[in-house]
Amino acid sequence: MLLALYLQARTHSQARLDNLLHQELPAQVEGLAAHINLSLSQDLAISESLANSYFIERWVRDGLPQERQGEVTAYLTRLMTQLETELLFIAAQYQGQGYYFQLRNGEFLQRTIQPPGNDDDWYYRFTDSDAAYELNLDSDTFSPNDAFVYVNYRSALDAPNGRPLVVAGAGLDLSEMATLIEDFRLGDNGRASLLSPEGELLVRSGETVLSEEAAESLTDQASQHLLRGDQLQVNEIERDGQTLLMSTLWLPELQRYLMVEVDKEAYLSASRDRFLESSGIGLLILLVGLLVLYPLTGKLIHPLIDFQRQLKAITHSLDLSRRVSTDDKAELGDLANQTNELLERLSRAIAAVAKILKH
Repeated sequence: MLLALYLQARTHSQARLDNLLHQELPAQVEGLAAHINLSLSQDLAISESLANSYFIERWVRDGLPQERQGEVTAYLTRLMTQLETELLFIAAQYQGQGYYFQLRNGEFLQRTIQPPGNDDDWYYRFTDSDAAYELNLDSDTFSPNDAFVYVNYRSALDAPNGRPLVVAGAGLDLSEMATLIEDFRLGDNGRASLLSPEGELLVRSGETVLSEEAAESLTDQASQHLLRGDQLQVNEIERDGQTLLMSTLWLPELQRYLMVEVDKEAYLSASRDRFLESSGIGLLILLVGLLVLYPLTGKLIHPLIDFQRQLKAITHSLDLSRRVSTDDKAELGDLANQTNELLERLSRAIAAVAKILKH
C-alpha cells in the first residue's frame, strides 16, 4: 500500500509539473501582464491624445504665444484630472528650436531644449528613433531630486526639421503597477519581476526565490535564454544548486520584460506534501469509518449468525419440534417464520406416515 501511495505521489507530482509548465505558469504570466497593461492603458491613451491634440498643434504652429498659456494650462489641468498624475509635459518644435513646457502642482514652467550632449539627450534619442512612444525613467529638470517614469509620445505630424512637431506625455506614478508585481504569488514560492530590455532587474516581488546577489547575476542567463523576442517562453535555469522554472513575456506597452520564477523542487515538494496530506486525511477517514462500521456490522450480522446456529442445531438433532426464533422483524424474521412453517409441515407429514405404518 505504501509503495502504491509513493508511486501515486510521483505520478501526481509529474502531472502537476506538466500542468505548471504548459498551463498554469503561462496563464499566470499572461494574466499579470494583462493587469499591468490595463494599469497603463489610460496613461498611454491620454499621452497620445495630448501629443496629437489639434489645440496644442495650433498653439505650436502659431508660435507658442505666451498670452494663450492660460488656455494651455487649463487644458492640461483637465487632462491631469482624468489621469490622476501630477506632471504633464510638452516638447515642441518651432522654427528649428525645441521648447519644453511642464505643468506640475499648478505651475506652468518652460525652457528651451538643450543641444545634444546635455540633460535633454532623451529627447534626441527618442526623436531619432522610429518608436511611437517610450517609457523613460528621468528626473524632473525643474526639480532634479524628483524622478518620474515619463511616457514620451510623438505626434503624427513632423516639424520642418524632421523632428516630431510635438512630443508629449505624463510623468507616471507606477506604484500601482509595482504593487501588482510585488504582491504576485504563484503557489508558495512563485514570484514576479520586471526586467529592462537588457535584462536589468527593475521591480520584483518582496520575497523572491533568489537572493539579491543571485538575482543580479542571473540577468546574463536570463538575457541569453529568456529575453528573446516577444513570445511567451518557459525555461529551466540552474542557479546555485536550484532549478528555477522561468517564464518571460515582452510587454510592448511598458517596453519591459515580465518574468515569473518558480523553484521547481520547492514547488514539487509542496505538491507532494499536499497530496500526501490529503491522502493521509483520506486514510484517516477510512480508518475511522472502519472502526465505526466494524461493531455496527457485527451487530447487524449477529441475528443471522444466531439464526444459522439454531438451524444447525435442529439439523444435527433432527428434532422437528424445535423452532428458530429471532428479534428481527424484516427479511430475517420472515425467513424464520417460513422456516418454522416448513418444520411444522415436515413434523406433521412424518407423524402421518408413522401413523399409517402402525396400521
